[in-house]
Amino acid sequence: MSEESRQKSVLIIEDDINYGEMLAYALSHLKYEVHLAYSATGGLDMVRQKKLDIILSDLNMPGMSGLEVAQRILKMYLDIPIVLITGMNDLSLVKQALEIGVSDYLVKPVSIDQLPVVIERNLQRKLLEKKMLQENKADALFKALKALMRALDAKDPYTFGHS
Repeated sequence: MSEESRQKSVLIIEDDINYGEMLAYALSHLKYEVHLAYSATGGLDMVRQKKLDIILSDLNMPGMSGLEVAQRILKMYLDIPIVLITGMNDLSLVKQALEIGVSDYLVKPVSIDQLPVVIERNLQRKLLEKKMLQENKADALFKALKALMRALDAKDPYTFGHS
């Protein structure tokens, strides 16, 4: 099965049980594979156990905030997009979240119609970032090989131009 056609795996970290279940129900009907954690620590455990494509996390949770969860996840797995869900439209928190590497944010109540758009946009953005990074690595490797070949040519006049 190709990467494009397989069911996308979404982790929802939400301490409000009813709200989390509502989001999970909606996403499962939109054909996503949904995992639900009711706490920050439960979410971190799931990140270690499951292959996830994207994480939706509440910002305000007891014990550990969504920002702290995001920081820990981003240290472990840089390529998983994280979308924070918050009940308040606090620009300073949003700015702080984006600075640490959070992909996006949503303000509660989340529009179910917008959810797949946000998920797909963030998955596509991460895919493009990964592709650009691979291209940059390939380009750097090619330049390094050319430099090595020039150094080899400069060292031995007999093999100059043959490497």
